[in-house]
Amino acid sequence: MIRNRLIAIAPRWSFLAVLAYWMCASNTHGQSAAPAAINGVYNGSYRCAQGPTTLKLFLHASADGSLTGIFTFYLPPGSHNQAYSFSLSGPLDAATGKFRLSPDKWETPPPPNYSMVGMEGAFDPDSGQVAGKIASGACGAFQAKRGRSATMALEKEPAKTPVASTASATPASRSDTGPAGQSKSATAPGVSTSTTAAARPVTSSSSPAQTGTGGALVRKSKAYWDNYRSDIIRQVFDGGFGSDVDESTEFRVLFTSHVETFSKKCRAYLPARHETVTVTQVTTRSDRYGNVVSRQNSQPMAVEVDSRFAPKYRKYAASLGSTSAESLGAAIGIMSGRVSANTYFDIGLDADRFFQTESCQSAAMRQLGDNLLRGATGQLSLQQAGVSIAGASAETDKSAPTGRFTRFIDGCNAFYRDPANARYRKLDSDAWCKCLSDQYQHVMTPEQESYYANDYARHFRGEIAQPRESSTDPAWPRLHPAVERCAATTR
Repeated sequence: MIRNRLIAIAPRWSFLAVLAYWMCASNTHGQSAAPAAINGVYNGSYRCAQGPTTLKLFLHASADGSLTGIFTFYLPPGSHNQAYSFSLSGPLDAATGKFRLSPDKWETPPPPNYSMVGMEGAFDPDSGQVAGKIASGACGAFQAKRGRSATMALEKEPAKTPVASTASATPASRSDTGPAGQSKSATAPGVSTSTTAAARPVTSSSSPAQTGTGGALVRKSKAYWDNYRSDIIRQVFDGGFGSDVDESTEFRVLFTSHVETFSKKCRAYLPARHETVTVTQVTTRSDRYGNVVSRQNSQPMAVEVDSRFAPKYRKYAASLGSTSAESLGAAIGIMSGRVSANTYFDIGLDADRFFQTESCQSAAMRQLGDNLLRGATGQLSLQQAGVSIAGASAETDKSAPTGRFTRFIDGCNAFYRDPANARYRKLDSDAWCKCLSDQYQHVMTPEQESYYANDYARHFRGEIAQPRESSTDPAWPRLHPAVERCAATTR
């Protein structure tokens, strides 16, 4: 088991949009502010019975006059230790900057006996501040100032949720037993309740969130994957691929190699519903500039294929053996030096090694095959979908990391492919994750990759990708510059 070297980092949670570095338009004093002028991340505080409490507020206005927010508060009051978040929505008067927000739902597990609250306030475009009052009799004022941020909006706006009713906006009280059995209460964001329901207690969120393992799936150690020449086979096996993986030539080479090798070495284990696909292998010779100087077609080859794989196998085999855009793109990549001429040959060798190492009916073989099919058809991987495979535990290496992901790119892709995170999905999240992964080669240790991959939302999106004043991660100065570079290239 790899020991996490970052255990000293205090676990925090923030559902503020960390890639949403909103461009704020300047406003002339006295003119009506555009709705988008309020967009941003605000840091400040609010006061309730428990005393001043640290507040982080994310706001995003829509053209229809609605305002969506994420309210994050920290416990103990006045600290930045443990963050809890819920979403709000309501109307915004763009002319005056006044807004009224009602709570919608929890975005993190709530602390025991806390309830959500609404807020009323106004935005001052000159100072970049919001101020007003918390909509609860036990609370007072809030104020927050927009933090410095980059000028790139890379994520979609938070998904709209229905405005809560007046009853659901009523805060519950956090009750403690005082001297002589007297009850003292302090209102702060917490469990959403009706006027008759009591606050719902929950388990403590003080420990780091545990990323689900997706049921029982096979996990292999770093030593296992070090025997392979390319990373694409590990990425598919571990289920961290992006939504456009089927457009990758490397993926297509692995897919066709797997299908052909299974037909050759595991034909007896093909399902009853399989078919024969006839393909013609094309051998080409190129000069040192990448120009094809000769082409020779071999004798047709019959491949027995699981019918689920057959359509994509035909498509990929045709594209890899032709002068298609995929083949041209691969040639250009080799000519430009971006990929090695041996890259695609290495993938075929990796597929052969996998079949030498794993048996035809093993859980590992089923895991790779299922994830190849899922990637080819645009589905979530086994890991992302939370699917189990029988016998996986027995084939898992004892030295494999306990987390769901070992590489940063896998956790990043999984976060944006999760339907629950659709509101934060980037326009090109696959390119974003790949850019970051490339930037962090030889920068992150394996332990750090696992740390940020297995809770991308909290540790990376909620810390490293935030402005400096909003992060407590000591690795921020070393890791954040990559965020800025990738933000500039993955628009």
